[in-house]
Amino acid sequence: MDARGDRGRTAEGEQALEDTVFRAADVFLLRAPVAPAAPGLPLPEDGVTPDDPGACAALLCAAAADPLLDEALALASPALSALVRRVAARSTEGLTARRLRRAALAVLRYDIRMRTRPTPFGLFAGVAVGEFDATAKAVRGTAHRTRTHADVQWLTKVTHRLERDPAVLEALTVQAHQALTVRGDRLMLTAPSARAAAPTADGAGRATVSVRHTPVVARAVAEARAPVPYPVLVDRLTAAFPKAPGHRLRALLAELVGQEILITSLRPPLDGGDPLRHVRAVLDSVAAPSPATEQVRAALHRLDRDRADYDALPPGAGRERLRRLLADARAVAADDTPLHVDTRLDVELRLPYAVREEIERAATLMLRLSRPKRGLLALRDFHRRFLDVYGADRLVPVLELLDPATGLGAPAGYGWPNSEAVPAPPEEPRAVAVDRAMARLAATAVRERRRELVLTDAELAELCPDTADTADAADTADTGAVGAVAQNSCEVTVQVVAADVDALTGGEFLVFLSPSPGSHRAGSTLARFADLDPGWREPFAALHRETPVHVAGAVAVDLAFRTRSGRASNLAHTVPATGRRISVGVPDAAGAEELRLADIGVGATLDRLTAVHLPTGREIVPVLGNMVSAPAQAPNAARLLWEIGLEGQRLWEPWNWGPLAQAPFVPRIRSGRFVLACAVWRLDELRAVAPGATGAVWDREVAAWRERWDVPRLVLAVTADQRLLLDLDRAWHRELLRDRLPRHPDLIAQEVPGEYEGLLDGPLAGHTTEIVVPLTRRPAPPAYRPYTGHHTARRAVHGLGGDWLSLKVYGSARGQDELLRTALPGLVERARERGVDRWFFLRYTDDAGHHLRVRLHGERSDLWGAVALEVGGLLAEWQRRGLVRGHALAPYDPEVERYGGAGALAAAEEVFRCDSEATVALLRLAHEVRHAPPAGVWSGVRSGPAGIRADDLAVVSCAALAHAFGAPAPGHPLLAEDCGDDGAAAWLGMTGSRRDLPDAFRERAAGWRRLVDPYGGWPALSADPVGARVLAALGERDAAVRRLARAAREGGRTPEGRVVGSLLHMVCNRLLGGSTAQETAVLGIARGAVQDHLYRRRHLS
Repeated sequence: MDARGDRGRTAEGEQALEDTVFRAADVFLLRAPVAPAAPGLPLPEDGVTPDDPGACAALLCAAAADPLLDEALALASPALSALVRRVAARSTEGLTARRLRRAALAVLRYDIRMRTRPTPFGLFAGVAVGEFDATAKAVRGTAHRTRTHADVQWLTKVTHRLERDPAVLEALTVQAHQALTVRGDRLMLTAPSARAAAPTADGAGRATVSVRHTPVVARAVAEARAPVPYPVLVDRLTAAFPKAPGHRLRALLAELVGQEILITSLRPPLDGGDPLRHVRAVLDSVAAPSPATEQVRAALHRLDRDRADYDALPPGAGRERLRRLLADARAVAADDTPLHVDTRLDVELRLPYAVREEIERAATLMLRLSRPKRGLLALRDFHRRFLDVYGADRLVPVLELLDPATGLGAPAGYGWPNSEAVPAPPEEPRAVAVDRAMARLAATAVRERRRELVLTDAELAELCPDTADTADAADTADTGAVGAVAQNSCEVTVQVVAADVDALTGGEFLVFLSPSPGSHRAGSTLARFADLDPGWREPFAALHRETPVHVAGAVAVDLAFRTRSGRASNLAHTVPATGRRISVGVPDAAGAEELRLADIGVGATLDRLTAVHLPTGREIVPVLGNMVSAPAQAPNAARLLWEIGLEGQRLWEPWNWGPLAQAPFVPRIRSGRFVLACAVWRLDELRAVAPGATGAVWDREVAAWRERWDVPRLVLAVTADQRLLLDLDRAWHRELLRDRLPRHPDLIAQEVPGEYEGLLDGPLAGHTTEIVVPLTRRPAPPAYRPYTGHHTARRAVHGLGGDWLSLKVYGSARGQDELLRTALPGLVERARERGVDRWFFLRYTDDAGHHLRVRLHGERSDLWGAVALEVGGLLAEWQRRGLVRGHALAPYDPEVERYGGAGALAAAEEVFRCDSEATVALLRLAHEVRHAPPAGVWSGVRSGPAGIRADDLAVVSCAALAHAFGAPAPGHPLLAEDCGDDGAAAWLGMTGSRRDLPDAFRERAAGWRRLVDPYGGWPALSADPVGARVLAALGERDAAVRRLARAAREGGRTPEGRVVGSLLHMVCNRLLGGSTAQETAVLGIARGAVQDHLYRRRHLS
C-alpha cells in the first residue's frame, strides 16, 4: 500500500489537485461496526413498553443468547453483563422493575451501537485499512480478529505496587520526572502521572507533589536527568554523601519513586510497544523477587499466554475465555476493565479516485470557510502577554515560563495544574457578512421547507471570511509574509453513500462529513491501530515522513505524556513516528531521540509563538500523533507545546452555524458531492415535556414534533462524539430518546447520511461505514523563517534598588508629544543634577493605558535617594497640573537578545539615549515650524499650509540610522539583492518590496529622493536651514549606531537585520507612537527613496 496520494489521477483529477491545498493519501482508515446493521435484538410489539418487566427480561435474555453482544458487554460493562447473565439464569429475585427497565434500555443502546456506530470500541466496532483505486470494491468477510492489551491504568496499579519491592528496584533504571521545578526550598511536581490507587474513578492523579529540596534530593534528581540504573544511583549518592546511612538513602529514593519524582523503567514508555510484555520482561530480570512479586510475575505470564489464545478466536466465540481472562487480571489488581481490546475487521474496501478528489476539494473549501487565524485561539492572549513581557527575541525555558512564580504561568483555561491567569477575552465575533449569509440560508430552508441547500459559487464567496487565495498562500510564504498558512496536515472523517458499487465507480455518490470530523495531524487516528496488521506500518510511517513543516529548517517532534485520566493512556500509547520525542511523566523510549523538556525554550515573533531546542538552537514543531485530547489530558507543558506546534497555521474547521445552531432546524449544506453539514433538529421542545410525558402522551408529543419540523423516521441522536441511531417509528427507540434527553442537554437529532436519498439498504450505507482520510499540504516553501532569538541563562533585571529607576508615566496618548517637548527635558535635567548619567524613553500601551516608559541610570545610592525624591515630586506636580494621570515603578528587563547580546548592551543603551534626545529635538523642531508653509527641500514632499510633520522627520531619521549601521556582508541571507556598500538600501530593503510602496511616495517620488539621500551625503537636506538642524539632531545618535553595529557584529548573538529592524521600529515608536500604519508608511517612503538612488547609481556606472 502507498500513502503518497499521487497514484491514479485522471486529467480532471490532476486539475483538481492543482486547485486544492491538500493532497490525500492513497490509503485510509475504515471504521465500522462489528455486527451487521440488521436484524438486532427482537423488540416487543407496539404497545409493550420498557415499563413492562417481562418485556425487559425477555430483551436481556435475548442479549445473553447473542454470543457477540454478550462477549462485548463482558468487556465494556462488567456490571451490566453480570445482570444480563443473572436474568438469563432466571435469577431475578430482588430486581425491581425500574432496574430491569434501566438495564434493558442500556443493552438496547449497546446493541444499536454494535450495528450502527463506527467509532472503534472493544468488540462493538473495529478498523481496517482501505485504498483509493480506479474502481470501487466492497467485500466484508467474517474473519475479524482482536488484539488484546493490558489496560494502562490497570497496569499502572500493578507497577506501582511492584516498585515497593526493593528487589524490583535494584533491577530498574530510574530517571527524574521531566516536569520538575524548584520553588524556594521545595522541589515541585505540578503534574504527577496517574497513580495506582487513583483518587478518582477515572484515574486522575493528584494536582501537585512537593518534597524538600535537600542537597541529597537535588543530587539524586541531577544524577537522574537521564535514565540511570538504580544501583548506580545509590552508589553515586553514597559517594557524594558518605556519612549518610545506606538504608536511609535507599529509603529516600524509594520515597521519590513513590512520589513519582523519579520514574522507573518498569512503567511502559507509551511508545507503541506491548505494555504487558514490557513489564513482564523487566520482571524477568529481577534476581531475587519477593514471593508476592513472583506471584505477580507468574500471573502476568499466564495473562500474556491466555490473551494470545483468546485473540486467536473470532469475536463471539471466546466469551467464556474472555471472562476467565478478565477474572485472572482482576485477581492481580482490582479494576472493572483491566484489558483493552481493539478489533481488526475482515473488510476489503476500495473507493474510486473521484472520492479522494472530492475530499481534497472539500478540505480546501473548509479551510477557506474557516476563520483566518494563526493557530489556536486559546494562545492569542498568551502570545500578546509573552511579547509584552519578553519581547520577540528571547527564548524562555518552557518550565520557567509556565511557573506562575517565575514566568507568565499557564495560559488561561489550562487545567493541569489549573491556570492562575484571568480568563482571556472572548474570541472576536465572526464577520457580520458571514452571519448574514448563513441566516439567509437557514431562512430559505425554513421558508421553502427544504432539508438540503446546495451552495452556489456566489454563496461560497460570501461565506469565506477573507478573499485571500489560500492555495497560493504557501507559494509566497518564503518571503516571510505575515499571515497564517494552510496547516501542514490533517485528517477528514467522512461517510460515503452510494446506491451500489457500480454507482460509486460511476461517480454517483455523496460524501458526508462525520459528527467526529477529523484532526489536525495526518495519521493520528491510525496511530493507535498501526500494529494490528504488519502491512499497515509502512503506510503509517510514510504519512509522517511526507508531512511537511511550516518553518524552514525546523523538525517535527512527537509529544508523549502520561494522561490525566489513566484510561486515556490507552489512546496515547503510540509509536513516535517522527523519530524524536519530548516525554512528560513517562520513561524514555528506546527507539527515539529524546529531547529533554528542560531543554525546550519558547519564543515569539510578532505572528506566532515558537519552540526551540536550546542546546542546538533548532526550531521544533511539536506534534501529537494520536487522538488524545490535549486540553483534557495533557500536562500544561505538553499542551502548550502541542498548541505551539499549530502556531502560524490556518486550521480547517467544520461548518459552524454560529448562533443559528440554536434554531429548531438547520438544513443540510452541500457543495458538489460533499455534504459540509447534515440537517439537524434541536430537541428543546421534546426536552421540555419529556419528564412528565409517558406512554401515549410521549408518543403524541414526538409525532407532533416530527410533523412540525418534517423529521424523518431515522435520526442520529448526537451528543459530543457519541451518536445513537434511532427509529422514531419504534416505541422502544422513542423511550431511548426520552431517557437520554434529561441527562444530555446538548443532545440533538441529526439526519442519517443516505436516508434522504433512500440509500440505507445499499452495501455502503453511510451509517455503518466511516473512513478517515489523511491529507498533507501540497509541496510549497516553508511559510516562516527560523526563529533567531536566543536564551540568556543569567540575566540582570533591574527592579527596586537596582542600577536603573524605571517608571511608567500614564496619560493621554495625544498629550505625549507635548509632554516630551516641554516637560520631560526638565525632569531629565533635574535627574542629571542628582546623579543620573544616562536615560531613555519609549512609548507603550498596556492594560492600564497609554504611557511613557522613562528609564534613568546611575549609582544606586543616588537613584533611590536624591533622584527618586526629586523625580517623585516633579511627577506629583505634573499630576496636580493635569499633565499625567499617574505613574508606577516597573522593572527594567533589558532586551539583551534583541540588540546583539550582553556584550553590546551598553552600546545599545547609548543608542537609546541618543535617539531619545534626538526625538525630543525633532519634536520641538516640528512644533516650531508647524505653521510655516513648507519651503526649500521640504516643498517637494509636503504642500499646503501645514508645516513639516513628525512623519517626515521619521523618514529622514530611519534612513540616517540604516545608513549609519553600515552595509551587511555580501550574500547576506535576508537580502533580496546586492546593495554593495549602501547600508540604507540594504536594510530598508528588508522592510518590504517595491510593490507595496505607499501612495505618499509614488505621488512625490522626486521630492522624497531629493530629501532622502544618506549615501550621497544629504546634499539637499544639509543645504536647507531646517534640514541642517535635523541632521545635527541625529549626528550623535548615528555615531552611537555605528558603535553598536561594531559591537553587535563582534558578538554575533543577534542577526544584524534583527538589530537594525529593532532600531528602526524604536525610531518610529519614539517619534510617532505605536501606529503600525504610520511606521509602514515611513519605512516605505525611506525605502523607495534610497532604492531609487541605488538604481540611479547603477544605471550611471
